[in-house]
Amino acid sequence: MSILAFHRFTSSNNSACLNRFRFVPPKAIKYFTQFKGWFRPLSVPSQRPAISPATPSPTPPPSLSTSPPPFQSSFSSPCLHPSPHPTPTSPLFTPAPFTSPSPHSTPSPSPSFSQSPSSSLSLAPSNPSPSSSPSHPSPSLSQSTFISSSPHSTPHPPPSPLPRKIISAGLILLIGSIWLFFAGCSRSPSTTTLRILHAGSLSVPLKKIAEAFEEKNPQVRLLLESHGSLTCVRQIIDLHYPADVVALSDASLIPRFLMPEYADYTIDFATNELVLMYRPDSPGAEKINADNWMEILLQPEVEFGHSDPNSDPCGYRTLLVWQLAEKYYQQPGLAEKLSQACPPRNIRPKEVDLLALLEAGELDYIFIYLSVARQHGTRFLRLPPEINLGSPRFDEFYRQAAVKIRGKKPGETLLQRGQVMIYGLTIPRNAPFPQRAAELVAFLLSKEGRAILLENGLQPLDPPLVDNPERLPPLLRPLLKVKDKPKETAPNKKEETLFP
Repeated sequence: MSILAFHRFTSSNNSACLNRFRFVPPKAIKYFTQFKGWFRPLSVPSQRPAISPATPSPTPPPSLSTSPPPFQSSFSSPCLHPSPHPTPTSPLFTPAPFTSPSPHSTPSPSPSFSQSPSSSLSLAPSNPSPSSSPSHPSPSLSQSTFISSSPHSTPHPPPSPLPRKIISAGLILLIGSIWLFFAGCSRSPSTTTLRILHAGSLSVPLKKIAEAFEEKNPQVRLLLESHGSLTCVRQIIDLHYPADVVALSDASLIPRFLMPEYADYTIDFATNELVLMYRPDSPGAEKINADNWMEILLQPEVEFGHSDPNSDPCGYRTLLVWQLAEKYYQQPGLAEKLSQACPPRNIRPKEVDLLALLEAGELDYIFIYLSVARQHGTRFLRLPPEINLGSPRFDEFYRQAAVKIRGKKPGETLLQRGQVMIYGLTIPRNAPFPQRAAELVAFLLSKEGRAILLENGLQPLDPPLVDNPERLPPLLRPLLKVKDKPKETAPNKKEETLFP
């Protein structure tokens, strides 16, 4: 066995080394003491005094007494035991005469090599350091003797471990803190976030409904996201947006685009109408009325705008109003003239985007919902009920107008007919929290929710209507009435050719 293997074995298994390597040849001890990097301090038990042979030890060579002590290591090797018959020729380990321990005896400065009856080893330097004094006696048998590389270094006993009572108290406090933490987390209700995808014209009323609902349900938070209603529909179809509630300004988009793949029913909850909104300093503002508004808009100095028909129902409803006005006022070509007078720069994704342009003076008139005009407190002109898409009495007349809009797939077009404005909502089939969503819808349809809608310009339906009652959540069934199926209108040959 090499010296390196011997040392590693003895250091890793001290108990085995005491039993198996009790007798070490002096030559091995010589190599271990001369090799500075591998010598370790020795711990000597203090129960028994050292018993030294009676033979006096010879004086070590002068060269060894003046040489610097070997390198000091950091841990002890209690396995280095000398031979039971040490030889006097060993230059570093010499036997010392037997001396009986006495309480008044002074440790001898001469190096000693002693062996107790239990074969314990004690080492002491042959020549004490010049800096040593009687105030620093040599270590006793109860201490560990170190061979230091510095003449001024003194041995330091290992630090005492923490008392068991302190460790036990710390563990109890740690376990108690962890238990209280998880117990508090289990008692506190988790917060649920509902995602509401809604039309831009519903931003103000839904914000107030969300505040009232969160006050009654502190564990629920509502995340409102507004787009044009057609954009909301495409968010569900194309991006599979995980909305809990979808509220649109045109209820007919839900059965046409979302059912049955993405939704099971449509709830009609409010109605609205289209108005012409303007500033007090807009050209012709002092003389505009329900009979001459077309002439005011067609003046060269007037700028008016509307939302995108392919993104927002307010956009294609504006085109429907122009067609109905052409019939109502009996002015052929009026819809085409208005379309040419409105450049693409005056068309924005949703109707609420036009408000900033109107306030900045870039637009003089915009077509927008009555509820939005009332919310902003700006001047507006109410159009005749025969063309404003807000009166159920003229629903048949509204259906004489139709426009093309982009369909579900790229390149596909759909025919959108005129009809009474109905706001609709649904809980999508992929809603993350359908039960919480049903609670929100129930609050919106309640007396308090309908009052908030009315305060913000919308006309709530009483009672709300639904087309598929068997697919409703049980919480909503008592609040709704089944609506009549709409009359089917057969398209003519021209419509079949233009809009396949």
